Amino acid sequence: MANKFVCTLLLLVAATGAQADGTVGGTASSISAHPYLVSLQLADGTIVCGGALINSKTVVTAAYCLANYDVSAFVVGVNNGAQTIKIAKSRYDSAYDIETNENDIGIVKLAEAANVSSFLALASSLPSSGVLVSFDESNAVVQASETITSAKVCVTQGYKYEDGDLYNSQFCGLAANEACGELPGSPLVADNKLLGVVSWGYGCGNKGSPAIYSNVSVLKFWIESVL
Repeated sequence: MANKFVCTLLLLVAATGAQADGTVGGTASSISAHPYLVSLQLADGTIVCGGALINSKTVVTAAYCLANYDVSAFVVGVNNGAQTIKIAKSRYDSAYDIETNENDIGIVKLAEAANVSSFLALASSLPSSGVLVSFDESNAVVQASETITSAKVCVTQGYKYEDGDLYNSQFCGLAANEACGELPGSPLVADNKLLGVVSWGYGCGNKGSPAIYSNVSVLKFWIESVL
């Protein structure tokens, strides 16, 4: 079985407080097109992780971002940093495994309401495709279309993943064009629903190695129980 913790560092930023370079290979977009998109960032504006608003005070992100960093150093950037909000509380799934990245899901409660026009609903099932929404190296909003494959099927498709690498709480997202450096916690969406958040992967999310997402439809019960 591959060491998923090492592989996480290939796709994401290491748990050292270093800045991620941001997504490379996405298509330019805007925060007005994706008002639910937020960043977990340091006080100086350095973006470390992505996240998605599901209501005015609740962000869904990756457990990785909450387990491997000092959350007290974060603020949440809304409207691409035009509004920054302190974190009141945070929690990640107690079943999160730092080595396998199973159950890689977390919740951040904001100290005040985010001033945005719309939020994402939690998906109850997976469609065949979705759109990754994240930030590039200059903190601009980018997006990338991705084909979705279940964890069970993904390990049979000739990618770098093997039996035992993936779990029911995960799925694969294959970018139409190469997308690298996807920020952990960044949302994959479809029809204004949150399908998943970036978890880990082998390098770039391209034809040879799709990105691995935490499956919100599977983890929905935990999210709702926390809320």
